[in-house]
Amino acid sequence: LDIILDKQSNLAVMRSYLDQLEGVEVVDDYTAVVRWKSTVFVSLANTLGATILPRHVYAHDENGEPYPPETVGQQFNDHWFDRLRVGPIACGPYRFVEYRPNQFVRLERWDDWYGFKDQPLYPVRVRHLRIYQESETAMNWLYAGDVDVQPMNSTRYREWVLEGDSIGKNPFKDGRIHLFKPEIPVYSYIGWKNSDPLFADVRVRKALTYACNRPEISDRIYLGRMTPMGPPIFPRSEEADPSLEPYPFDPARAAALLDEAGWAVDSSTGLRTKVVDGQSLVLDFKIYHPSGIPEYENFLNLYKNDLLDLGIRMEPQAVQWAQFQKDLNDRKYKAFTLAWATGGWEHDFKQIWHSEGIQDPGSSNYIEFNDPEVDRLSDELRTIMDPERRVEVVHRIGKILYERQPYTFLGWRREYRAYWDHVKNAEELYNIRPFWRSFPVWIER
Repeated sequence: LDIILDKQSNLAVMRSYLDQLEGVEVVDDYTAVVRWKSTVFVSLANTLGATILPRHVYAHDENGEPYPPETVGQQFNDHWFDRLRVGPIACGPYRFVEYRPNQFVRLERWDDWYGFKDQPLYPVRVRHLRIYQESETAMNWLYAGDVDVQPMNSTRYREWVLEGDSIGKNPFKDGRIHLFKPEIPVYSYIGWKNSDPLFADVRVRKALTYACNRPEISDRIYLGRMTPMGPPIFPRSEEADPSLEPYPFDPARAAALLDEAGWAVDSSTGLRTKVVDGQSLVLDFKIYHPSGIPEYENFLNLYKNDLLDLGIRMEPQAVQWAQFQKDLNDRKYKAFTLAWATGGWEHDFKQIWHSEGIQDPGSSNYIEFNDPEVDRLSDELRTIMDPERRVEVVHRIGKILYERQPYTFLGWRREYRAYWDHVKNAEELYNIRPFWRSFPVWIER
């Protein structure tokens, strides 16, 4: 926790949940007391979900000498132990056994884990996690039986499930592979850098949303695996506001908003231009996306054509994931597309939407969104325990985000999770925010 709170560490995402943390008192080798300055809604989840790291490793150099206190956070960002690639040090139910870069991670159950004293051992003894850069690679592993559980992409879902031959060795047709389709609290979006002159005007951002044919994207590209959305409040949550319906696909409304915002079509190029602070700007930009995910490239090409009809030139740009993450944290992108996992049933907005993140490198406020009312309400929401009052505040934040369109909120995801018949209990839905809540899965052969 000391390292998380150290502003020299690249842990701004985690700091956004711990701003009211007072400190930690170590009682003995197995006990620590975590104290908060005030009672906040997320304090219990973030206390129980905290990962304990060994000070004797991360606060010392490779010779065992302690780092000066003022440099511990900075050293953590590129720590010598992590560069050894011998695996993380943690205190969970599985031991890190082997890691081969770009190939796999192997974990084995640690039967002496303290958590097993009061409960049965987890049924899976070995977890072999294969690493891939392209989703097509993972799809081929699944079909061949080299992996047991894997979310499907649209290309293979169409080929193997919707159009696959029922005669022969298709494991989707003969019952060897099952498909589970849970609606998960994850949404896709296009992020617009709100501080950039191209996207600073809310009318432009709304126009970009009206110009996005999300129903067609859902049907043609995602094959029903995405449901167009309004605000980023999970619709199955009691905190959702059903009155905020998705923006429709309305190119005429988009064109009117762009005209109103002063972006006129240049007859010589067919593109919209505007003079901002003495500089002539053109609505011409790239949308960056992680490589290896065909849905991103396919929907962006569809979107590209609709934007061009409005006098906007957009080019999709694929970037390898490691570089994409680095550029995103460095705020290099004016526009990008990605997905975000929410708390689902209980919402917290500070990590993405609070303006504090603008000045904190590595925070999740990649688009530099700034709204004083959202700041105030996000802070207030963390202090509210009454469910009815929480709904009121969540509704208000949702309405502001809906009206300001800092993102084009594309839609809620439905995961098509494929699993082989010998995998049992794979259809339990899980939460991943604010901490992981999963259920046992086991193998029967």
